[in-house]
Amino acid sequence: MIEHLKSFPEQIKEGIKLGNKLKLKKYNKILVCGMGGSGIPGYILRDLLEIPVFISQSYDIPKFIDNNTLVFIISYSGNTEETISMYCHAQRKTNNIVIITSGGVLAEENNVILVPSGLQPRHALPYLFFTIWSALGNKDVKNLISLLKRFDTNKPKDLAKKAYNKIPAVYVDSIYSSIAQRWKENINEDTKRLVFANVLPEMDHNEIEGDFSKTCPIVIHDENDIYRLKKRINLTAKIIKANTVILKGKTKLERLFYGIYFGDYFSNYLAQMYHENPLKYRHIEKLKELMRRRW
Repeated sequence: MIEHLKSFPEQIKEGIKLGNKLKLKKYNKILVCGMGGSGIPGYILRDLLEIPVFISQSYDIPKFIDNNTLVFIISYSGNTEETISMYCHAQRKTNNIVIITSGGVLAEENNVILVPSGLQPRHALPYLFFTIWSALGNKDVKNLISLLKRFDTNKPKDLAKKAYNKIPAVYVDSIYSSIAQRWKENINEDTKRLVFANVLPEMDHNEIEGDFSKTCPIVIHDENDIYRLKKRINLTAKIIKANTVILKGKTKLERLFYGIYFGDYFSNYLAQMYHENPLKYRHIEKLKELMRRRW
């Protein structure tokens, strides 16, 4: 399953092209509605933008949503019941809605951007996120693509060996909280294992008291962090005996996606070690089927 990661940089290019098709109305805040792998773009966007970005992952949306809100409805399948419900609620609040999907029921609605089908939602992240990123006016991703093409896959492989038969405990600088969310979801789905995920410095005020003896602590941070935070992160890593991942890149976008790309490889290598198929699910599809049945 490592093969899909090799196409990640090319998917970024395609996502930028798809976003060029969108002409957005005026807005002063953004709402991103999406579940699982389709919801991650909201977390990334919130880390990157200065304007308010809200995330909904249920059946309803916040009451304060109005016609000044730009709403992105993301469902890779186009049939996610929670996302369809959020879309219905959003229609009552605003007409400034963009749908991103590969097909399904939502593909039949207005203002739809269709992304390539045939992938797992989390594997379509470059399409789902960079369509939005491009539509918001951000087109230059040459350095990011170059960074990912030079990525050293041995680093996540070595880390996966250390995490084998332990519970990953992933901690990241709070300005990159989407990285922790992405690592958590991918480890859950790829390896079928539980994982801890939190942000620094918040974890220093509670979780640091935990027993880490059965975990593989991983601290992810930017080497350019402000002095106080850098000192705190280094001390925390020392106390919990953590492995560290340093985010590379000149811009926040580059560092953020370096961390995501690292985690994607890490979870796939770990899945191989557990002899798990990342494409097969034990409970997700079963639950969807049960939900479709009439009571």
